[in-house]
Amino acid sequence: AGLWTEVEGGWVIAAWAKHNASAEEVAEKRAAKKSGGVLGNHRRWHQNTPADGCPYCESVHRFGHRSVDRSHSESAETETETETETERHMAPDKPAHDNDLTDRRKRARQLPDAWQPNENHYQIARDLGRDIDRETERFRDHALSKRRTLVDWDAGFRNWLRSDYGPTKTRDSPNNHAAMYRAAAAEARRREANP
Repeated sequence: AGLWTEVEGGWVIAAWAKHNASAEEVAEKRAAKKSGGVLGNHRRWHQNTPADGCPYCESVHRFGHRSVDRSHSESAETETETETETERHMAPDKPAHDNDLTDRRKRARQLPDAWQPNENHYQIARDLGRDIDRETERFRDHALSKRRTLVDWDAGFRNWLRSDYGPTKTRDSPNNHAAMYRAAAAEARRREANP
């Protein structure tokens, strides 16, 4: 019932094999990693210029086409199938750097010092009755004070202009409640003065 049992010449640890790999399993795992590393090296560096001593380059010379010799390891077979499936799903005329995944990999960054609103922002501000200079200043101050990071600052500013919480409406904007009350009060005073 203990963690180990004393036997002649040493101890036997309880459940050792359950929690630790055998020497054969360790050796198989190392061989699979080595084979995968060789295949990865081949795919990265030897596609255009075959290298001496690379078993995958040798299989290309032997069979006359770019296929991976599947007899090397199970991982080579799995990786080859995965690569083929991936190639089928990618558009052949689309360069690799235009792949949809690259957009997801862009890193968020702080607001660049040189960032300025573009024409689209000016149009949105005009349509919504926003003061673009004031909103740009508020947006920049907010981003710097909160140490905001965004992938697309132009999209962030478009959202800022359209949101109810961020932007302040211009004084004469029809969506500004204070302006509406002032206009209604002025209209009521005008009617009282001219019955």
